[in-house]
Amino acid sequence: MLNPSLITSERPLKAKVVEITPTQAVLVLPDEQKMLIHPKFLPENSKVGQCVFLNFLSEEQLEQKREEVAHAVLEEILRK
Repeated sequence: MLNPSLITSERPLKAKVVEITPTQAVLVLPDEQKMLIHPKFLPENSKVGQCVFLNFLSEEQLEQKREEVAHAVLEEILRK
């Protein structure tokens, strides 16, 4: 399984999980703004009180990160 950190940006945004219901999760950003998201976007087993990190990437950045991961995986396979 690929390490998720390989496809993240270098500047993640920290947010605290303050509420989780079956249909929404409430995150609080460092400047106290609240963000509502669907809980399916939280990391598995997230709990109220935990901090999560958000990454915002353009399509181009995401594609570049995916290519880098694919290249790294291929190199690892070829070394064995």
